[in-house]
Amino acid sequence: MKKSVFSILTALTLAGCGSGPSLTPEQRTAQDAAFARNEKAVESATQTTVDGKTFRVALPEGTAFALVALVGTPTPYTGANLETAARNVTGCKATFGAGVLVFI
Repeated sequence: MKKSVFSILTALTLAGCGSGPSLTPEQRTAQDAAFARNEKAVESATQTTVDGKTFRVALPEGTAFALVALVGTPTPYTGANLETAARNVTGCKATFGAGVLVFI
């Protein structure tokens, strides 16, 4: 379940960037590599608690972003919760990037 949440979010992110026959072979290779990199990061994700909610934070190698997902029973959380979770694990200043959510 935990890995599937990251996989779905990653797939949605990649889908938002483009997919299908419009990708060149080089773009497809880069997309596949990014997906594999994210999957590898999820395997070593770290858990942290923010405002009583548990999050898993994965750090894909060679990137400047973290993948953050809620663990357990779905409960409301904010972008600030995601930023704090990433900051707890990375020690860096985290900024929530809405990505494709801005279109909803």
